[in-house]
Amino acid sequence: AGGGGGGGGAAPSLELRGGREEVWSVSVSDGPLVAAGTQAALLLWDVRRADTPAARLEVHTEAVSAVRFQPGSASALVSGSVDGLICSIDCRQTNDDDAVTGVINEGRPVSSLGFFGPEPASHLHVLSSLETLSVWDLQQQAGTCLARHDALRREVDMLGEEEAAAGAGDGIDYLVGCQYCPATQRLYLVAGEHCGTLHLLAVEREAVVALASLRGGGGGAARGHTSDVRCFLWDGGGLLSGGEDARLCSWSPDGDAAAGSDATTLASTSRKSAKPPAARAGGAPARGGSGAPRRANPY
Repeated sequence: AGGGGGGGGAAPSLELRGGREEVWSVSVSDGPLVAAGTQAALLLWDVRRADTPAARLEVHTEAVSAVRFQPGSASALVSGSVDGLICSIDCRQTNDDDAVTGVINEGRPVSSLGFFGPEPASHLHVLSSLETLSVWDLQQQAGTCLARHDALRREVDMLGEEEAAAGAGDGIDYLVGCQYCPATQRLYLVAGEHCGTLHLLAVEREAVVALASLRGGGGGAARGHTSDVRCFLWDGGGLLSGGEDARLCSWSPDGDAAAGSDATTLASTSRKSAKPPAARAGGAPARGGSGAPRRANPY
């Protein structure tokens, strides 16, 4: 447990110890439980008795790369692993056989996953280290795959005719992450190019639809990202991204969202109010499309 700090240094309010294993992912339940995926196991703590893990579950054969509690639940958890499996876990159980309530064979190393959809959020989005996206319905014990996008770097054309003629990038190089918007009931995907450009897409049942490209603006000082983006925060009122170039960028649309967005590169914790283009009701047409808005087709 944490304690008071000395010498003016900050000290953690709570410290969970489970050995010397490398931690890959953490998640907090709506109850007292905290889960961590490590190099060798899934660890569970009850924060009321944080000195030792409440359970150690060895339900995967390789590193547990992603863990997420189901929203609103104190005990329902999913774990994803480099072994390509996704396990549904009942955290009220403390042994491997009883804790696993379902297994999905994703078939690819899982890099991230998350729940989405209307409450009780029974759908799961899964990204792999091979830059693929799959969508699952967990209402059935075995899980049902609703969509699989194995070639997003080729399926989605992010370039308009003028940009393509000028050789302005190759489209999608990697996937950053997904986020669900309850207001529009749509799942969004953020992808990127190695040059720093970000792409915002909507994940629909039939396809992944390009909405906007987020590029650094012009001017005397370089703005926007210049390298891979590894994380983003989208609270419904603004999009903040962080990259390997040691920059945090706050994105704000300037005019037509399909024509790209302006970036404010942050040197401090201050940020401008921004409204990401994906939050617009009714969505946006795909790049190079007919211009007619596409109707949302939520899961």
